Amino acid sequence: MTRVNELEAWLKVLRQCAACQVNFDNWEARAKSSSRPDEIAKMNAEYDESRREQTEAETALEALIIKTRAEAPAALEEWISKHEAYEPHAEWAELRAGKRNLLYEFGRWPSDRERYVRIFGTEP
Repeated sequence: MTRVNELEAWLKVLRQCAACQVNFDNWEARAKSSSRPDEIAKMNAEYDESRREQTEAETALEALIIKTRAEAPAALEEWISKHEAYEPHAEWAELRAGKRNLLYEFGRWPSDRERYVRIFGTEP
């Protein structure tokens, strides 16, 4: 796995956590009141697990960004450039400049799957 793919894999984990948490929020607002106790327990457990995974992924991604900035700056530049090509945000420039070590793109799910795959060579 290339460093770019490794960085993107952690971001993918964050997107999956976001999807789980959005699902939980929707369920809590619309369906929890009519759910059975076992369903409530299951949803709460899934939510708690997604929060744990989110924390783990954020920590790992931040550490990998710092490591990549020091050891393989061209890979970090490639990863940032791909994201800017897909969907530009000012935060990417801040990440490039070293003003941040974690881009909190959490929850921004790629809206154009084909374009994402063309740029990154992997599924979102």
